[in-house]
Amino acid sequence: MKTYIKLFFGLLFSLGLTSCETVVDIDLPTAEPRLVIEANLDFNIRAFNGEQMIRLSLTTDYYSKEIPKVHQAIVTVESSNGKVFIFTEKGQTGEYYCDYFAANLEDTYKLQIVYENEVYEATENLIEVPEIIEVEQTITKIFSEELYQITSYFQDNPDEDNYYLVRYELEGEKNSYSVFSDKFSQGKKMETSYFSDEIKIGDELNIRLYGISKSYYNYMNTLLGIIEGGGGPFEVPTGQVRGNVQNITDQKNYPLGYFRLTQYDTKKHIIN
Repeated sequence: MKTYIKLFFGLLFSLGLTSCETVVDIDLPTAEPRLVIEANLDFNIRAFNGEQMIRLSLTTDYYSKEIPKVHQAIVTVESSNGKVFIFTEKGQTGEYYCDYFAANLEDTYKLQIVYENEVYEATENLIEVPEIIEVEQTITKIFSEELYQITSYFQDNPDEDNYYLVRYELEGEKNSYSVFSDKFSQGKKMETSYFSDEIKIGDELNIRLYGISKSYYNYMNTLLGIIEGGGGPFEVPTGQVRGNVQNITDQKNYPLGYFRLTQYDTKKHIIN
């Protein structure tokens, strides 16, 4: 399936490789496991509260088929007004839940994780997002190929610099992501588009627009650049992209992952 993102997209080329009978053993570098933090606290534009989840795991070697889950960690998020939200692991899943997390745009939030006598912390603000005004479907040509183009429109806030993440979800396909800013469109009606040559009439495309911080924009921009560049096992792995969480106890034993708080709006579009 050919999928293109208007703002950030790469061309992927398949290489034909001829197999042979020789078996080559390669020693890949190993390292001590690091804590991996997936703390994506996302709030619908129409609701600032609800259940939130933080997932904790450990890095593993290249050939491992299982991702080690982290148990018995102490996970909290504290707001600048003194409210503490406690996250508790459900079963042995490595997933820590807070049943009711109420967020405010005016507050700053600090994540704290205590694991194996080490303290990890990160601070982030909840970022506001504009509403998706409309979704438009057209047919366009890219490199002489006719593609469906699904375009979402929203109004940028002229009073501040804004950064966005958009996710496109189509059943049976991997999610597509893009990050962008209002650097050249501040205060204007902005748009972002999804292109495909294989979606069919009746397919449902879910579009989710997030408001994100500048630091998270930089993080995702780097991460997506590595993924779209087709980085293999001999290049810098995506796991080495540092996030905003710091190990307060031992800075050399830094974690991976990110702590974000975002507001989002979502639209569903049925291909017609």
